[in-house]
Amino acid sequence: MEAVAAASPSLGASPLPSSTVVIKALLLMVMLVYLVQTLVPRRKSTRTAPIPPGPTPWPLVGNMPEMLLSGKPAFRRIHLVMEKAGTDIACVKLGGVHVIPVAWPKIARAVLKEQDANFASRPLTLASRTFSRGYTDAAMSPHGE
Repeated sequence: MEAVAAASPSLGASPLPSSTVVIKALLLMVMLVYLVQTLVPRRKSTRTAPIPPGPTPWPLVGNMPEMLLSGKPAFRRIHLVMEKAGTDIACVKLGGVHVIPVAWPKIARAVLKEQDANFASRPLTLASRTFSRGYTDAAMSPHGE
């Protein structure tokens, strides 16, 4: 009787799974989430305007590595990208900021004259608020204030 009791686990306690089983289960869950996110089509928001074509950016740094490793000034590299794409307007992502270079006078006129109020203000960020001491600096204050 004592041998049977020693060989069988107690009724209240359950054996814990080994660490390899837990790691395999976590890996399987991560792979399933990845597959679902890549295979399920996402709805595109209709609120944002489409951006012009440009090179595919890296996840966090955008197109900065290409700019730095090209050995050319940034404006020449951007112009080369626009020539390769065969377009007069492009979108290059530098860090977290989309830069839209324009090489056609008609588009530049539309941006600089007709829609100047839309492009006059800088993005309101924590860094701009900190360096301008609460937007009291003339260079960093929002448009119209």
